[in-house]
Amino acid sequence: MSADSPGRVFRDLQGSQTARFQRLAAIVQYCNPDVLLLCEFDHPGEGGDDGMLACFQREYLEKPQLGGEPVFYPHTLLPATNTGLALFEGQDITDSRKKRRDLADIMASMDSCC
Repeated sequence: MSADSPGRVFRDLQGSQTARFQRLAAIVQYCNPDVLLLCEFDHPGEGGDDGMLACFQREYLEKPQLGGEPVFYPHTLLPATNTGLALFEGQDITDSRKKRRDLADIMASMDSCC
């Protein structure tokens, strides 16, 4: 549910039916879970719904998509996240250099054994 620019997903949701969101809603309708967790749902950064989650529910989940039955979720939570925020300035918390070395070691060992 994320996009390359802030507000893009909300603009797309408010427009005409978008195949991307129709397919997502159709899967949800088919599975019909009691609880639904949507990760990477675009929001202003402080948490809370700026209208986008309600729009997705109203325009996609609560309307039949690709032959599915509408689903309704009376309770929602959109918490603040740290996705995309710098946690430790200047520090590579994923240690991507080490991961590349580890991957190179694994690939080398595969070459030597096969």
